[in-house]
Amino acid sequence: MRYFLLEFDARSVPAHVPPFDDADAALAALSVAERDAPSGMEVVLLHADSEDVLRRTHSRYFESWQDMLSRTSAELSAANLRASAQLPEPAATP
Repeated sequence: MRYFLLEFDARSVPAHVPPFDDADAALAALSVAERDAPSGMEVVLLHADSEDVLRRTHSRYFESWQDMLSRTSAELSAANLRASAQLPEPAATP
């Protein structure tokens, strides 16, 4: 398992997230990042098998708000299409 330190500001997206193999080093880096983070910066330490897994499970840290909105809109449209395809046809009115 690897540790990943993310410094997240909603106005920007991290391009690269350095991994840590050692928990103590990751915690030390977290402590420094939290202390030095500017106001509004979110600092998190996550662990995953790889950065690819992290990008899938915590996509909000890697997408701009425009990308997230677009993806969410597409997912809602697809869900609505699936739901409407499962609805029975309305009964004909005499």
